Parts: sequence; structure tokens; C-alpha cells
Amino acid sequence: MTKVQPRERRRLSELASYSILDTAPEELYEQIVRLAARVTNCPVAVISFMDRDRQWIKAAVNLPYRETTREVSFCRYVIADPNRTMIVPDTHLDDRFQAHPLVTGEPHVRAYAAIPLRTPAGLAIGSLCVVDTQARPFTPDDLEPLEMLAQQLCAHLEARRTAARLQRDADTRKPAPAPRRDIDTSTGLPSRKLFLERLERTVRVTGAMPACALLAIEVDRTRYLRDGAGPAEWERLIASLAPRLRGCLRDQDTLTRLFDDTFFAVINDIERAPGVAGEISRALDVPLSVGAVALDGKHKNADDAIQQANVALRVAQEHGAGHVIFFDPQRHGALRDRYVLYRELRAAMPLRSVPLVYQPIVHLRTNEVHSEEALLRWIRPNGNAVSPETLVAAAEGADLMPQLGEAILRSACRRHKSLQSTRRLSVNISPRQFGVAGFEHTVFNILDAEGLSPRALTLEITETTMMNSDAAVIGSLNALRAAGVRIEIDDFGAGFSSLGRLSHFPFDALKIDRSFISGDAPLARRCAIIEATVALAHRLGLEVIAEGIETEEHLRMAAGLGCDLGQGYYFGRPA
Repeated sequence: MTKVQPRERRRLSELASYSILDTAPEELYEQIVRLAARVTNCPVAVISFMDRDRQWIKAAVNLPYRETTREVSFCRYVIADPNRTMIVPDTHLDDRFQAHPLVTGEPHVRAYAAIPLRTPAGLAIGSLCVVDTQARPFTPDDLEPLEMLAQQLCAHLEARRTAARLQRDADTRKPAPAPRRDIDTSTGLPSRKLFLERLERTVRVTGAMPACALLAIEVDRTRYLRDGAGPAEWERLIASLAPRLRGCLRDQDTLTRLFDDTFFAVINDIERAPGVAGEISRALDVPLSVGAVALDGKHKNADDAIQQANVALRVAQEHGAGHVIFFDPQRHGALRDRYVLYRELRAAMPLRSVPLVYQPIVHLRTNEVHSEEALLRWIRPNGNAVSPETLVAAAEGADLMPQLGEAILRSACRRHKSLQSTRRLSVNISPRQFGVAGFEHTVFNILDAEGLSPRALTLEITETTMMNSDAAVIGSLNALRAAGVRIEIDDFGAGFSSLGRLSHFPFDALKIDRSFISGDAPLARRCAIIEATVALAHRLGLEVIAEGIETEEHLRMAAGLGCDLGQGYYFGRPA
């Protein structure tokens, strides 16, 4: 074994005191090498530290390995003379490097410049270097910014060493440390807090360097797996996915489990992003979708980038498993607005009450109010109102409709009971609410809690929901109807279902879609459809409600064609 000289022992001791060897990638070092490559216009930049028998690489641009032997390292010449910058304009003309394996092979070093990383004691523990594959002189304009970056790097190393020493001193006066909070215990990945801090730094600095990418990775059908398994089994599934995902990424990339079933990754090279999904899909052997967004300095903050990645993920899922979709502001702007609404809804849950408005439903023969329909009026944090249709679509997309629908029904029943109204109360029910087992028991529990009779309640169900119903849903409707709850089909005619199937479903009335009353189709055709629908409905013992009555003409048409009830702005706006 070669004897270590005293100066080299001191240098190795100094290096060990920084606790830098074999540490995980860190964004600061990645930023420095990217900037070094940019300011010198070199394809390769490296931060490395010289150990006893090896050169260990902390960060690099366009270098595929993490360490070399000391013998083949250029850096061994740098640490031998810590007081000067090492410059090799042309390795082919330098006796030391003409036959060097890094010159004759990858990365084909032709020109080289390195700044020693010196400790306060004047010992070089490593270098910041740049490499070109073409011969070139390195000018003062090249070296000055490189030296400034090296100075910043040395200052950071010194601060790191001081902080570590202070921490060691503090640890001797404290009990054993608590578990690390920067690591997610179920996956071993960086915690949500740590990932967001790193992403925030990346978003702030990427405008001055090559773009990175943020990926949102979701395994399809995981919600179904979760619903079929208990919490412990679900966590075991996620824990098993994490290391396989991590194995598809490079050391410079950052991965975390940001949401319950969604992983996020920052890829340090945007060109690699489209290929990542294929690697992950093969490694996990499960269908997945990936939404991506370029981190190119145009985002306000980390949350802004996450929103866009999530929107792209939803688009990718619509295309089917295995797709990678990059966020496009022009094509996906409306989806992004919907995603922001998703987040606002999630923040508002759970809800015990919601703001509602009511619109009358009127007997067309007597002009008396038959019932009133409860409609949701949602005011966003920015003060803008959201239409019920938009809000319901957003709640369904965010899997929040069962909770929101229950809050609507509870609030409407409570208000109806407090007014001691003799009219019926009509409430819309979403398809997602029917997807919850035992839906009828939820309705009965709310009626009991609010002291309202089932005969006071009407539930409106869309035609599409009815036609797609399975035996369990039909059973729930039968139970509700048997107890006295009135069942109506809403927006009838919009789904193009067979009129002949009406006799198979348990309901009391149907609402003709507003497009037949106030739509753009020829009047004669609309009237013919309404007349035929009314005739069939009455033969089945059903009442017919005309939606969209806004004028006297609409009223005369609906009444003349035999509709029993009407609803629309002509009778009153929701209030």
C-alpha cells in the first residue's frame, strides 16, 4: 500500500470534515454546474472531490458516471497545485493527456479548465471544471465567472461544515433525535414539504438555465385498488411502487409521493421527460399516465407548476394509459381553471351546509306553485360565482360529489323544515351519489335528522343516469319511492334514450329538456317531439314538466302541448 504523505493526510482529513462524499444530489450543486457550462459554452461541467483512491463526482452536466479512479482523474493534477487554475487548451498537444482514456474515449476531452476548491487552510479537496470536445483557449471572460462560482461553492462548503459542527455540538447535549421529518416514512422518498421546497427553488432559477420538467405520475385504477383493500394494504402497495419509480430516474432527479395516489418528479433534463413514462411503465408493469410541464421560468411558484402538471395528467388519462401529455396553455386553459376549482372544493370539505337558491315549479293550468328546486350558489374565494353545472362537473371530477351532494340535500331539507312549507322540495342527485352503496339510507338518515317527511322530497335524476343504472340503483330508487319520495327524470330528451324503456324504471315525472322549449331547432319539429313525449308519459301515468320557459310564447306552447308543470325565468329566477 502506498504510504500517505503528511500533507495528503491533512487534505483527506479536511475533506472528511465536510461530510460531502457519497451524499445525495443537491439542487445548489446542480445549478452551479449548469451555470458553469452555460457561461463557458462548454458541453460538460463537473464538481468533483478527490478521495484517497478515487475521484467522486457530486454534480455534472453530460457526464454519465459518478466516480473514476484517482489515476485517470484530471483532478489529481488540480489538487497538486491548489493555488492556480489548471488550463489545457488542447489535450492532443499535452504529453500528460495525449493517450488518456478520457481523451481517446468518452467524453473525448479536448480542452479542460478547472478551478481548485480550496479550504481555508489552503488545501484543495476538489475542483469545479469544464470540458470542451474542441480545442480552445480559455479566456479571462471564461475564467472569471467560473472562479466566482468556485468561490460561492467553497463558501457553501464552509457554511455546511460549520453547521454540521454546531449540530454535532448540539447533539451531544440533546437526547436521541426524532425520526426525520424530511422523509416520507411509507415510501422512503423526500417528504411533501421537502419536495415543495426543492421545486420552489427550481421554479425560481430555471429561467436562467436549461429547462427541467415536472411530471405527475398516476397509476390507473389505483383508486379501485384502494377501495378494495384496507389502508394498511394500500400503504404497502404505494411503498412497493416507490423504489421501482426511483430506479427509473437519475440521481439528479427528485421524486416524491405528493398526493395519496400520485407521484411527482422533477426531471433535470426536459429532453428525457417523454421517455420516462415508458421506463416507468415497463418497470412497474401496470398502466399509468403522466402529465408533464416544462419548468422554463414562466411559473409564478411551485403550486402554479403543480396545477399545470395535474391538468396535463387529467388530459393524459383521457387519452388512455401510457400517454405522456405536456401542458399547453392554449389548449388546456379551461381545464386548469377547473383544476383550481377542484382545489377550492377540496379545501372547503367536509361541508355541513352550503349556500342554496330556489326556483319555483308551477302548475301550468292554475299558475300555482307546485314545488321549488334547490340550486347551489357557490361563491369562490375570488368573489366570483360559479354556475351549478360547472360546480357539479368540478365536484364529480374531484370525486367530491357524494360529500357535496349530501351537504346540498341536508341544507335544503333543513331550510324546508324551518319554513314549514307545504310545497314539495326538489333536489338534483348526481350519478356519483348513486355510486355510493346504500344511497337510500343516506337520504332517509338526512330526512330523519332534519325532521322532514319523505313525501315532502323530490329527487331529480338525469336521463343518462337512469338509463345507465344497474340493479342496485334501481333497488335504491324503489326503496325511496316506496317510502314516499317522488322520483323525476331531469333533462329528458337530451340523452336520446328509447322512450320504450320508460316503463322499466320507477319514477313519477319527467322534465323535458329546455332545448325543446327554447332551442334553435325548427319549431314544428320541437312541438312534435314534445307532443309525442307528453302523450306517452301520460299513458304511463307520469307528469310532464317543461323546463326553460322564459316567455309568454313558451308558456302557451308548453301548456298547449299538454305539459303539466313548468319551470323557467318566466316564473322566477333562482333566489
